[in-house]
Amino acid sequence: MTTQPPAPDPDTTPWGLRPRRSRPDLIVAGSPERVLSRLVLEDENGSLWILEEVAAGAVTQKERQAEILDRLSFSGLKSVHPYLRDRCGSWIACGKGSCRMLRPFLDGDFPERPGYAREAWRGEALGTFLAGLRRAAHSLPPEIQGLPFSLETFVGDLLERIRRRDPAILPELSSAVLRLRERLFPVLARLPSAFCHGDFHPLNAIWSQRTLKSVIDWEFCGPKTEAFDAALLMGCIGMEDPQALTGSFIPAFLAGIRRENLLSPASLSVLFELVLAVRFLWLSEWLRGRDMEMARLELDYMDLLLSEESLLREAWELPR
Repeated sequence: MTTQPPAPDPDTTPWGLRPRRSRPDLIVAGSPERVLSRLVLEDENGSLWILEEVAAGAVTQKERQAEILDRLSFSGLKSVHPYLRDRCGSWIACGKGSCRMLRPFLDGDFPERPGYAREAWRGEALGTFLAGLRRAAHSLPPEIQGLPFSLETFVGDLLERIRRRDPAILPELSSAVLRLRERLFPVLARLPSAFCHGDFHPLNAIWSQRTLKSVIDWEFCGPKTEAFDAALLMGCIGMEDPQALTGSFIPAFLAGIRRENLLSPASLSVLFELVLAVRFLWLSEWLRGRDMEMARLELDYMDLLLSEESLLREAWELPR
């Protein structure tokens, strides 16, 4: 269950919406850290909406995100639910000292943890979604996609911060860093890129009992190496339940990826290393929040990935 941030002023006048009541009994999926506050409202027709208050410094990024979701939906991507433009045609209404956005509220079933990580149908559904995203993203002009993200640069910058702030961790990263420098970084810039969700894992989705209803939390979307979303998802499944690394979820997910030819042979050849590399983003997050217990768990997880590499390559049908 996600802790809810404070509720914003329920003024929906810019959208011509008449709220009948707030619905604090409904839980909003996704990270509450993406906005300053959010509130579920029920209008006079019984429709449900999420009113979000966003920081003034985030307005440009939020407008870009809203435009991307609108274009993806218009291009036929299912399981995305765009924000609503206000009566002036804007994605964000600013006034009374705040900036607000409005989007539909979708109710869903919260996956049981860690059991969801072994459910093949969820892996298949997320693979199907990525195929749809790849097709729909062709409609996005380069100017709204954002700047390309470099994993190599990110890892290098993180290691420099660790040297300054947490040098005791460095020896424990040596095996993972060596693998990336030997196998991934020399080829990374030559791999195909694609528009990616950027934070693609099963808890950034709204589910019904047997279907994927919506994919949420697009703050990190943009051009990345084409296997980024796949690598992030696979790594998160194992972090949820290490035994799920060889369970049915990941093979079902990869079967859809292969069927749709989403990844080139070059990307598949370093998919294991990409899974390892993306864990550095999570390590950065734990260190930023000084959650040293999770940082320690992340280090142990990287060691597990490396020690079980042969088993994982066999389970994922990856070249050695």
